[in-house]
Amino acid sequence: MSNHDPVQERLGNGMLKKPMVIYVDSCSLCQLKCPRCPATTMGYVSRVGSGYLTLLNFRRLLDSAPRVNHIEFDNIGEMFLNPEIVPILGYAHLKKIKISCSVGVNLNYATEEMLEALVKNNFYSLTCSVDGATQETYAQYRVGGNFDTVIRNIKLINQFKDKFSSEFPRLTWQFIVFGHNEHELPKARKMAQDLNMEFSPKMSWDSNYSPIRNREFVLAQTGWPAVTREEYEVNTGKSYVRGTCYSLWHNPRINWDGRVLGCCWNVWS
Repeated sequence: MSNHDPVQERLGNGMLKKPMVIYVDSCSLCQLKCPRCPATTMGYVSRVGSGYLTLLNFRRLLDSAPRVNHIEFDNIGEMFLNPEIVPILGYAHLKKIKISCSVGVNLNYATEEMLEALVKNNFYSLTCSVDGATQETYAQYRVGGNFDTVIRNIKLINQFKDKFSSEFPRLTWQFIVFGHNEHELPKARKMAQDLNMEFSPKMSWDSNYSPIRNREFVLAQTGWPAVTREEYEVNTGKSYVRGTCYSLWHNPRINWDGRVLGCCWNVWS
């Protein structure tokens, strides 16, 4: 590798800063076929390729970026389909790196070893994408997914947290609200509470797919100022994904093979 380090070059009168937080796609593979997922069902030609972050490349990344103290495993794939995730978590813990995954995992596949590794290595926070409170409702969007498997894996994580007397990972139940699942919001919220999870309703990016049926009910259940992202922007004057767009400058997105993507949606161009 070259000794040339572009982040040390001056840009105008300032100095480019090395980031302390970075976003890395640990795996671009996914086993589900969600109807409005650009990565699996909408015909986009992905340029990020199909693969996963290796332990070797993860070690190279951390060893070459000593300022980094927090890595978010984030982008389009399912983290637990990475066969090297256990040693990756172990190395991050060894290097005292805070690891989290807030974009969401579907949690339909994970070995006990993987779930134990989350707890033993102080994985900070994990968002679980569970868009329903029953198999019938959940599977309408998470096509190919099994609700009971997801809940069983969440319970396993909690068992390991009890075993090792750990508060980590902090768990969040993310619920994308559609017309077909809105009626299960109260039940899902109660299940999340019983599982010691934060409950986080989320607006769909595509308001034309399974649109909200009972607007007043959804507003009351979520506390939102709107029920679609378009309406949210009109009502608040801000984009619903404003924070995500800011990450282009604050938290660089890195593909599983090392390519810098910039924006998290820069995967098809």
